[in-house]
Amino acid sequence: MPPWRDRLSRPGFQEGRDRLRHSAEARLAGLLQPALKNYRKANGGIFPKEGMQLQPFFAAGVDPAALQQLQVVRAEMFKNLRMGGEGAITQVAVVDSEFDAPIVIGPNGFGFSGGPRK
Repeated sequence: MPPWRDRLSRPGFQEGRDRLRHSAEARLAGLLQPALKNYRKANGGIFPKEGMQLQPFFAAGVDPAALQQLQVVRAEMFKNLRMGGEGAITQVAVVDSEFDAPIVIGPNGFGFSGGPRK
């Protein structure tokens, strides 16, 4: 079988899809983190109560539907990550709990909480 056919198999397709989703989530986090900093600067250091509050603070437009998939949580929920501050922003739910790890955005950075659960 040609090597490219392996990528069309179910496991190969799933891995490619998961990598693409992971890349998109990291890109969104890269946009969210500066918006979070700007929000806090404009609001006396206060952390937002929901992701939608960040909408006006993006340098580039972000689809509101993406922000609706986020929740604000206490940073202590993610003991393995130190993003600064008491709050963090993460997804309401990961798309595929078998392969995905939640992305966590804080005032000083972002990261994935653990690795994919393969």
